[in-house]
Amino acid sequence: MRIPPMLTAALLLLASSATAQEAGQSADDPAAITYHDPDIPGIGHEIRRREGGLAEAAGSTTRGAVRGATRGAVRGAVRGAVRGVVRGVTRGATRGVVRGATRGAVRGVVRGQPKPDKAEELLPVPSRLVAIAPRRTGLTSSPQPRLYWFISGKWNAPLEFTLVKPGVADPVARFPITPPTGAGNYVIDLATHHVTLEKGVEYEWFINIILDPVERSGDFFGSGTILYQPLPTARPDGDPARFFAAHGYWYDAIDTLARSPDHVAGMLATASLLRQQHLPLAAKWFSNQVNTP
Repeated sequence: MRIPPMLTAALLLLASSATAQEAGQSADDPAAITYHDPDIPGIGHEIRRREGGLAEAAGSTTRGAVRGATRGAVRGAVRGAVRGVVRGVTRGATRGVVRGATRGAVRGVVRGQPKPDKAEELLPVPSRLVAIAPRRTGLTSSPQPRLYWFISGKWNAPLEFTLVKPGVADPVARFPITPPTGAGNYVIDLATHHVTLEKGVEYEWFINIILDPVERSGDFFGSGTILYQPLPTARPDGDPARFFAAHGYWYDAIDTLARSPDHVAGMLATASLLRQQHLPLAAKWFSNQVNTP
């Protein structure tokens, strides 16, 4: 099977455009700030951040466009070549497996839901819960950093922060979080909770929505990874957020922007960083704050 060259070129162009859009790069954008993943000895480059909720709108749109065009081309070519017996066998097998799996999953979820009475209502889970963290491990120059997280809507039930150290069974820290009053960016100050990171240790931190206090495997959560490493050189007097981002100190960059006296510049620069790290829904929220009194 061979896809025509012109179609291949169009698909590559579309994919390139989608990647640029998700990364949030623009040479004409004065708020653009570029983050570079740090080179941490002994730690790979696989994606470590985990996200709770549905696929984010912007990411789904761009990926959907590429997948749709690609699948259309491939399916058209395949169907033209293998119609007949193969189509019948494939459809029969696929429909049987898909329908069985889908019906089983849906019935299991529906039947497993508690039946609320008049005095009890099921709480709607927010569509998105994420740690404001890079996809791979980010650095902090502080042993007690401030960690930020985003949620797409209010939540009136228990939440919990957890900090985990590799190779240690029990969490390094675990404490409740004040429920968010609405969609937005929230912060956890480790110094306030007397939590100190060890130098050179990669930690994973979680924001957990506790759906069932007895069965914690059903928690709805977002997580990121962090490593404390003092700055190798003195911080320049120029733009500290750009310096931190360029050297992989994600958490310092985000905290610097959050504390920026220039509210508009801080919000737009944060949105730029989040788009680069494929968090378009959170990025959109930050961008929208520019027009909010």
